[in-house]
Amino acid sequence: MTGFEEHSGAAPHKAGAFDGLLDLLLPFRRTRKKMEKQHDRLEAFLRAIPIEYCGWDQEGVQAISGGFCSLIGVGMVDSLADIQTGLSPGDAAALEGLYDRLQQYGEHFEIGVHTASGKRALKIFGKRGLIQQSGQIFSVIWAMDITDFAHAAMRGVEAIAAVEKRENELRTNANALPFPIWVRNHRLDITWCNKAYAKVCDDTGASVVAEQKELPMTGASKADLTQRVLAQRAMAKLAPQSMRGHMIVEGQRRLIEITEIPLPQEKRVVGVALDVTKEEEWETSYERLSASHREALEQLRTAIAMFDVDTRLEFYNSAYEQLTGMSGTWLDTKPKMIEIIEKMRELRKLPEQADYKQFKQAWVNKFTSLLEPYEEMQYLPDGSVVRMIVVPRPMGGLLLTLEDVTSRLQLETSYNTLIAVQEETMNNLSEGIAVFGEDGRVRLSNQAFARMWNIPAADMQGAPHIMHLIERTRPYFDPPQWPAMKQAIMANALEREPRKGRIQRNNGTVLEFSIVPLPDGNILNAYFDITDTVKVEQALMEKNAALEEAERLKTDFLANVSYQLRTPLNAIMGFAEMLNQQYFGKLNDRQLEYTSSMIEAGQRLVSLVNDILDLSTIEAGYLKLYPAEVRVRSLIEQVVQLTEEWARKQKLDLIIQCPDDRLTVTADERRMKQVLLNLISNAINYSPNGGRVTISAQRAGDFVLVAVRDTGVGIPAADLERVFTPFEKIHSKKTGRRSGAGLGLALVKSIVQLHGGDVTIESKEGAGTNVICKLPLHQPAAGKVAAPPEKKTV
Repeated sequence: MTGFEEHSGAAPHKAGAFDGLLDLLLPFRRTRKKMEKQHDRLEAFLRAIPIEYCGWDQEGVQAISGGFCSLIGVGMVDSLADIQTGLSPGDAAALEGLYDRLQQYGEHFEIGVHTASGKRALKIFGKRGLIQQSGQIFSVIWAMDITDFAHAAMRGVEAIAAVEKRENELRTNANALPFPIWVRNHRLDITWCNKAYAKVCDDTGASVVAEQKELPMTGASKADLTQRVLAQRAMAKLAPQSMRGHMIVEGQRRLIEITEIPLPQEKRVVGVALDVTKEEEWETSYERLSASHREALEQLRTAIAMFDVDTRLEFYNSAYEQLTGMSGTWLDTKPKMIEIIEKMRELRKLPEQADYKQFKQAWVNKFTSLLEPYEEMQYLPDGSVVRMIVVPRPMGGLLLTLEDVTSRLQLETSYNTLIAVQEETMNNLSEGIAVFGEDGRVRLSNQAFARMWNIPAADMQGAPHIMHLIERTRPYFDPPQWPAMKQAIMANALEREPRKGRIQRNNGTVLEFSIVPLPDGNILNAYFDITDTVKVEQALMEKNAALEEAERLKTDFLANVSYQLRTPLNAIMGFAEMLNQQYFGKLNDRQLEYTSSMIEAGQRLVSLVNDILDLSTIEAGYLKLYPAEVRVRSLIEQVVQLTEEWARKQKLDLIIQCPDDRLTVTADERRMKQVLLNLISNAINYSPNGGRVTISAQRAGDFVLVAVRDTGVGIPAADLERVFTPFEKIHSKKTGRRSGAGLGLALVKSIVQLHGGDVTIESKEGAGTNVICKLPLHQPAAGKVAAPPEKKTV
């Protein structure tokens, strides 16, 4: 046993020695093992490279990596065509041509492609490989997933494009500005300027940047302060720095304010130059005027206006604006005297003039010829009188004062006239109006108020108190009601709280009141007789209740019809079909005929019940549409398939005319099938043998026209107006066929109108009928309607 164990343990060692002996005796074994190890190493390296490969030699022998198929997105690869199925059509065609040249001429290639799903971007290389010993040539396709790189590159390109677009927009906007703008880099060199800057420098923008031209200033706040020094200060202090100096612009000496604005994060400085010449002039003028006159003149109630030597308005106070009626915004534009005269004439604030041109010239002359104050009384077209004084100013120009001196008599006359008009207006109102003061006395009332409460006119004279008037209202209320109504009427006259309400009086009349506190402390009471309105409201409420009851009865009727009529029909038709199918024994020919007639009659009754239910649901407003995009030709073909056997039995041709196969409409497909089925059924039913039914569809603007034309008996002109009325049947004996219940066209029109469309009919007796459904292309999205109801089954 011991020797056997030693022999057994030494067996592997002897086997290895034997293999070694064979390697010595057979050199090709050593070469093969060396090649196998080299092959294993190459396989390991290939698996470590993030690139997949697939290729074929001249004999069609394939070499493919394990992940090539999943990378391309195909199940397996036996040929180049299999690879092409995983790529987009354009990329697949390009790859085919490149691979052919690789195989034929050894031309290497490199191409970027996308998979058919569009989710991956690949980089494909085409290389040729030669096995030296065998001379075997492999044409290999190497594929690398570059989706992430492609997305990143795309985002980078988009970001760069957005930045460039934004920069171009900013440059365009800056070039459109009328004042100079420039940009400096971190070395304070000018890197860009707008057109206004280049124009001031009398050069191009490129030359300004190349030569580093500064604005041609003729003076500054400090002699040694230049734009570049100003920019250095701005960068050092990290705050905008400004200076002012003069510069010749278009032949004029202008005061310019230069500001350098640092942008630390971008390491740049932005400069801007603004013309502040007018600002300087305004500041000087404003300071002089403010110091001497403004505060005092603004407090005066007399209208005052100052004009400079150029006849322009230099100053005006609030009283002047109010008296002349001219807008302060317009006056702030400093118009000339002539313009103000034109404006005042437009506003009828000037006296009527026989020679208006001479009047204007006289005002212009006053600016040069007037040496002493001038006074004039102006009688305006509106009846007011204005006292005007014109005083020449020491520095040139005029000082104008205006004061309204219309007499008190005229004011009193106007007031009395206004009161008379107000009283007459109020007396012609149908509403009763009374205004009570804080003391409860009547300040104002009209005749309707006295008439409404049966108060004598004498009692309304002399500002009576509410306590004297309230007793006059007592007969309109029953004794139990009087205390509360008395308190309410008194509150209306004394309490300053806005409110509304109604008063029911014992004579059957109803008053509506509205209480409005007035700004002057008085209280407005308005009473309206709404008796007729209340009666109409009551009648409407009663009618509404009746309509609601009728609606409830209709709903109950629909439910009863659905259950009480359709449920027995299920049983009748079910048993009839079982008998007809001879499940319980064979039937003779007459019995089969009877059961077939029972099934046919049941189906007609089911169709009638369904039409009645649909029509009633539409009329009740309960039918909901579930629109979706529907291909019109497919819809027509589906309905034609349902009726072609019937048409064939009647020896009729069904023709579809829809030139645009891609024509779509947003509609409820189920309801539109119902519409077409009713129209085609009617056309078949009323067409003689050998006739033709044409179903056409075409787009007309924002609508789709679907028409069903037949060569049947037609409809008399007298019957065309009532064909869409429910249960109206057009009787014709020419076809010899049974007519329906008269609901088809009514249901068709209701469904089409529910889609927002319309139905028209063209027919002539003996010449056929054409029914046209006009449907809008677009309907509300399906998500905006309720979920579809359960399907009706019988």
